[in-house]
Amino acid sequence: KRLLQELKRPDNIPRETAITILAKAGRMEEATWVFRQAFESGEVKDISVFGCMINLYSRNQRYVNVIEVFEKMRSAGYFPDSNAIALVLNAYGKQREFEKADTVYREMQEEGCVYPDEVHFQMLSLYSSKKDFEMVESLFERLDSDPNVNSKELHLVVAALYERADKLNDASRVMNRMRERGILKP
Repeated sequence: KRLLQELKRPDNIPRETAITILAKAGRMEEATWVFRQAFESGEVKDISVFGCMINLYSRNQRYVNVIEVFEKMRSAGYFPDSNAIALVLNAYGKQREFEKADTVYREMQEEGCVYPDEVHFQMLSLYSSKKDFEMVESLFERLDSDPNVNSKELHLVVAALYERADKLNDASRVMNRMRERGILKP
């Protein structure tokens, strides 16, 4: 309790440090209170603080808050890391806001973000959840020609998405394509 009181007083410890400590300890209400105070007074100057809050809210399934912190981060001019983007895409998906997820995915790429495979796979999953298999196929084809994307994992993810959607012919087509290219050994 004493530590919490100390962390809430900005004259005792920098608020960014307090936010990081509280978020990592899972103290959502306290971290939220300190974060809002710090953000409103312009004291949040480190992208890792935004990342801590996004991670904290995501772990606690507070998807509206994930999106809110992300929007504050962007409005303050910060460029999120790929982990924050993945959590934001997930939050938009959980909120069934697929168009916003798609917009964030595209905007971040246009701004120069290079995603790890997991972010691309997550976007494929969101398109599948939306039942937009045209977009699944379009992104699949684009990623398949990208030498930086793990081809085997990509094919397995897409095949699994088709299988889950009961599109067995498409799943089979993807698996056959893997065999033809020697990606999957018979």
